[in-house]
Amino acid sequence: MNTVVSKKIKSNIALAVLLFVFAQMATASVVLESDTVIIDGEYIYIEKEDVITNVDSLEEAARDDVKKEKVKRERGNLNLLAGPNTTFGSYATSTLDQRPLDVFMGNNRSMATNVMLGLDVGFHLFSWKVPNGEKRISAHVGIGYNQMKFRSTQFIDETQLAQDSILDFYRNGDKLIMEYFVNTDPNNPIIGEADTVQIALEENLTRITSWDIPLRLRWTQNVGNTNWSWLAETGLVYSLLKKTNDVQNQYVLGKDAQFSKLDKEDFKVSNKLNATLGLGMKYYFNGRFSSSAKWRERFTGGFVFQCTLPPSRINQSELFYFDAWSAGLNFMVGLYF
Repeated sequence: MNTVVSKKIKSNIALAVLLFVFAQMATASVVLESDTVIIDGEYIYIEKEDVITNVDSLEEAARDDVKKEKVKRERGNLNLLAGPNTTFGSYATSTLDQRPLDVFMGNNRSMATNVMLGLDVGFHLFSWKVPNGEKRISAHVGIGYNQMKFRSTQFIDETQLAQDSILDFYRNGDKLIMEYFVNTDPNNPIIGEADTVQIALEENLTRITSWDIPLRLRWTQNVGNTNWSWLAETGLVYSLLKKTNDVQNQYVLGKDAQFSKLDKEDFKVSNKLNATLGLGMKYYFNGRFSSSAKWRERFTGGFVFQCTLPPSRINQSELFYFDAWSAGLNFMVGLYF
């Protein structure tokens, strides 16, 4: 009986050893083939269960966990503008044998400055990333109030020109001298003598009100890692002109020592269409554009130098007319949205 017990203990020990060995092998091995062990007529099955991990599904789950947020862009901006605007004018006539009085006196150009006020609205079109920021293209429309001024020379007293016969006009420095014939024999109109007189002159301003409607494309780009952006713009501006009460008589002198007058009542203005160009800088007071910024944090400032080209006719007369173009420096305060 002891022998039987001893054999049974030995078989149990052997079974435990085998189980231990197989357990160690299962732990240390990455891949185990299915196998069967028979001990004392008992079947012991050792099998490998493959666990397949789907990498694609993990990546998909990770992507689902990441929320994609579309980067918001500046949709547009509203700006108030004000600044000095200078009108550059010239004098012209369509009559070849006559010259405007100012041209005769050597004043070929007029330059006068006034204050321009305007409102501008811009709408974002598209943008693209560049190092240290982005470039943006926007469309702008607005309205501006401007008053063009033209300096011109007038006769103070036209009765000085009421002589028997004007022989010639000539200039002596900044003085206009008229040479004329004085009849000395009432019975014979051809008997007389030549005399001269200095014609009294004065300079006055002609003012023309202009309501400007510009349509522009604007390009902006960040200046490094700063709050500043460059801007450049181009487009068209349509000007609605209206004469004021400050319109002067205009004169032209002919080669035949005669003069002609364009009465201020006959001075008719004409609307005009010009190209406009601009270059300047824009400043974001709260840093660069932020879609999460509060309204009070969305203010901008800056300046833009603008000009309208080419020179165009202001009034409709063929006897005398002004050609003009303008340039100005506008300071702006705005709000982006």
